[in-house]
Amino acid sequence: MTPAVRRTRLVLVAIVSVVLAVAAAVAVNPIRASALTRQEAIATLAFDNVGKKACSTNSKGGKGFETSCTGYTGHGPPQYWCADFAKWVWAKNGVKDTGVLNAAAYSFYTYAQKHGGVHAKPRLGDVAIFSNSKGNRSSGSSGINHVAIVGGWSASGAKVHTVSGDWINNPPSGLTEAQFASRSHVVDNGPDYPSAPGSHPAAMDMWIIGYVSPVL
Repeated sequence: MTPAVRRTRLVLVAIVSVVLAVAAAVAVNPIRASALTRQEAIATLAFDNVGKKACSTNSKGGKGFETSCTGYTGHGPPQYWCADFAKWVWAKNGVKDTGVLNAAAYSFYTYAQKHGGVHAKPRLGDVAIFSNSKGNRSSGSSGINHVAIVGGWSASGAKVHTVSGDWINNPPSGLTEAQFASRSHVVDNGPDYPSAPGSHPAAMDMWIIGYVSPVL
């Protein structure tokens, strides 16, 4: 299934609130951008960039996502950029206070603490926060190390579908940060997987901490 078809399926989920597994079988026409809610626009922009790399021309015509291509210093090699991607998607849709976000996945947890906290059920356009250890909300290597855009969810909230920046399926061992970041892509993490905080979905191989909603 192409990213465009996936995007259509997930926008359908957001509009009619049906289970993703059912929505996948329903053929619909793409919704015009002018008809999208802000949350739908966030999800759509994330899917529009599936396949892009740290230094690719993004769907808005720019290079990369925030500092994904130039690194923390602004003139280095690519860096880990999952948070850069999520921040870019939010910022391009007018989300407030994105200035507190940076290239660290942990910055989205900081954003959540500032704006109502992390919540348990995903909503379209949210950012899902992942940790390398169950329940570890620290900024260390065993703590929060990945974020992804919520592109869809089941009506009950029990399943979620995400889009990740800086992702490689089964990466080779021994890659440096620059090597990993240069080879990784924006990836549709489908199929849908369990959304509950504390769960460890195989699709992500990390523990879900929870979700943070954009301030619109």
